[in-house]
Amino acid sequence: WEFGDINVKAFDSLLRTCHGETIGHKMGKIGPILESHLSGEAISSLTTAPSSESKEDVQLIFQTKLFIMALVQSIVSNPDLPKKYVQPFAEALLTNAVIPNLVWQVGSHASALRKLSAAVLLSILQGGTSTLTICKLCPELLPILKSTLGDDDGIIRELVSVSLSKIFEALPAVLGEQAIDKLYPELMRGLDDGNENVRFASCDALRNFLRCAPAANYRGTAIEYMVENLFVHLDDPNPGLQEKVYAALVAAVSVDPAVVAKNAEASIFSHRHSKYCKKLLNLACDK
Repeated sequence: WEFGDINVKAFDSLLRTCHGETIGHKMGKIGPILESHLSGEAISSLTTAPSSESKEDVQLIFQTKLFIMALVQSIVSNPDLPKKYVQPFAEALLTNAVIPNLVWQVGSHASALRKLSAAVLLSILQGGTSTLTICKLCPELLPILKSTLGDDDGIIRELVSVSLSKIFEALPAVLGEQAIDKLYPELMRGLDDGNENVRFASCDALRNFLRCAPAANYRGTAIEYMVENLFVHLDDPNPGLQEKVYAALVAAVSVDPAVVAKNAEASIFSHRHSKYCKKLLNLACDK
């Protein structure tokens, strides 16, 4: 199907008007249809297309993908769709339809597709995707999400930050040192984002990031850099952000209480409000 085809419009209308339970029972047939229109092979064709292919053809491919991805989002975010029906197809849907379309490409259509793909990813993660599925997809998914944290669109950065928080929350303390070293600088940059929602989401992501690996995997430069910079943001004028940063630092206490205590002592007299510094110092000293 192509964008504007009467059949794809009928398919869209049918699924949007169906009750979630009905869609769930038919996911085995619906899923492959959606994947076929959003597959990695199709996205690759945009970058390997012959020079004779017109801009109109490329635009039509993107419009079709946007139309189908919007339909996927309406399905996976449908409150009437029992999540038990999505979970068996989550791995295939993420691998074949979502992850390929999160990869950066130039242009406004590509940006819109990344945004929709990020929304679908978050909806699937919020639906309780199994830990096994997340672990299997992490080697492919995490590098793409890390790159997308630098997207020009603030909404995409926010969606990806929240998704990373969900992923880190689900990981059973298995993240390796190499992954930590690659991820933490990008996660920390979110605290300086011009979009306040991204800053809040980054705090949550960092809090869960500090819990998804053995403490030894953070020791050294990683934990020292994170704690030092988190204390800078603990003095933010926004009380809501202070609370979020404090929660991330509480997680850091379990990783390296000595580093947290050192920074808390250094910050007590320089911060405009010292209550969080004192609480963190007490927590760290009790470890």
